[in-house]
Amino acid sequence: MRVLRLVLGVAIIWQSAHNGDWAMASAGGLFALLAVANIGCCGPTACATTNTFNPNALQKKQHQPFIEKTNQPG
Repeated sequence: MRVLRLVLGVAIIWQSAHNGDWAMASAGGLFALLAVANIGCCGPTACATTNTFNPNALQKKQHQPFIEKTNQPG
C-alpha cells in the first residue's frame, strides 16, 4: 500500500508540475510524504482491534421467556 501511495504521489507531482498546477503538486507531495513516513489520516495503528470474544459469557447469560401482552378491555 505504501508503494502505491508513493507512486501515486510522484505521478501527481509530475503531472501537476508539467501543467503548472502547483496546488495539486503540493497534494501529490502530501501523498508521497505520507507514504515515505508510513502515516495516514489516523496513524499507523488506528485500525488495530482487540479480540474480546469470550465464549463462556454466552453460556452464563440467562434469557427471559417472551410473554406476549394482550390488550384486554376492562
